[in-house]
Amino acid sequence: GFDKKDISLSVEDQVLVIKGQHKEEKTEDSVYHRREFSAGEFSRFFELSDDIDTEKIKATHENGVLRIRLPKKPEAVKKAPREIHIN
Repeated sequence: GFDKKDISLSVEDQVLVIKGQHKEEKTEDSVYHRREFSAGEFSRFFELSDDIDTEKIKATHENGVLRIRLPKKPEAVKKAPREIHIN
C-alpha cells in the first residue's frame, strides 16, 4: 500500500480527487526476481451525488488501506413513512 504522506484528498464542485505517488525505495544491492509494484503516480476522480455533505467527508489510513466516509446531508436521509390521522 501507500504511505499516508504519499496520498492527498480534495473535493471541489462535488468531485472527490484522490492523488498518490509511490516512491521507489531502492538500494545499490537491490536485486528483483519479480516486482509486483512499481514507482509512479496516480489520480482518481469521483463525481459525488448532490446528497453528499462534502463538508463532513472524513478519511482514515491504516495499514496501507485508505477509507473515505461520505456522509449524506441530513435532508437526504429518508425518514420512515408515518401514518397521518384524518380529522
